[in-house]
Amino acid sequence: MKCEILKIMNNNVIWVLDAKNKAETVLIGKGIGFGVKSGQQVEISEKVIDKVFITYDQKTMKDYIALAESIDSTIMEVCTEIIIYAEKKLGKLSHRVYPVLTDHIAFALERLKSQMVIENPFLMEIKGIYQDEYEIGLKAQDMILKKIGIDITEDEVGFIALHINAARENKDVKEIMKNTRLIKMVVDNIEEALDYKVDMDSFTYQRLVSHIKGSIERSRLGKTITNPLLESIKLEFAKTYAIAAKIRATIERELSIKITDDEVGYMAIHIARISKKAEF
Repeated sequence: MKCEILKIMNNNVIWVLDAKNKAETVLIGKGIGFGVKSGQQVEISEKVIDKVFITYDQKTMKDYIALAESIDSTIMEVCTEIIIYAEKKLGKLSHRVYPVLTDHIAFALERLKSQMVIENPFLMEIKGIYQDEYEIGLKAQDMILKKIGIDITEDEVGFIALHINAARENKDVKEIMKNTRLIKMVVDNIEEALDYKVDMDSFTYQRLVSHIKGSIERSRLGKTITNPLLESIKLEFAKTYAIAAKIRATIERELSIKITDDEVGYMAIHIARISKKAEF
C-alpha cells in the first residue's frame, strides 16, 4: 500500500493518506509506526497491517484519532496490542472495538489511579459465559501491568471481556450487559427453585446458558426449532418444565420477545440435568 505518513500516533498506529484513492486512513499493526516519519512517502506491506479504517468508516476513524490525541501514547499502544492479540485468538472483531475499548481502559486506569474501584456485579457470569473473552481479559491485565505498571482488578478484567464479546458479536456493549444481567436472573431463579448453587464452571451450566442465548437470538431473528419430544418432556420433566416456563416469562418480559414451547422444552431438559446434580 503506497501512502504518505500524516501522523504517527504510536508504534502501532499511523495516520496516512492513501496514494491510490487519496483518502485519509488509519492503519493499525504491531510496530507499523516504527522507523517512519511524518511527511514521508512509503509503501507498507499488507502483511503488517492488522486493521484499516477507510473512507466508509469515517466516524470510527475520527473517534479513534481524537482519542489518540487525548490519551497517553503508552496506553494507546498497549490497548492496540490487546486488540491485536484478541483478534488472533478470536478472529476479526468490530472496528468499533478500537476506540470503545481503548476509551474504557484509559478511563479505568484513571479510576484506579484515583483509587476509585467499580464493582462488576456480573463477574461470575462473565467468567462462566464468556470464557474465551475472560482469558483475553486476563492477558490484557498482564500486558497493562508490564507496560504501564498498574494492576487492574478482576472486576475490570470482566468489563474488558464484555467489550471483547460485544466486538466479537458486533453488538453494543450495553446489549451484552443486558443479556448477561438477564442470564444472572435466570440462574438465580433456577437456584431458588432447586435450592441448589449452580456450578458455573460445569459443562451443564455452559449447555444451559448456550441454549438460552441461542433461544434469544433465534427469537430475535424469527427463527424456530422443533422439539419432537415436547409432549413427553412436559410429562416426564413436569417440575423443570414449570421452571423453564417461568424463565420464558422473565425473558419475554425483559426483552419483549416470544419464546416457543419447543425452546422451553429444551430448557427443561438442561434444568433437569442441573436438578440431578442437586439431588446428590
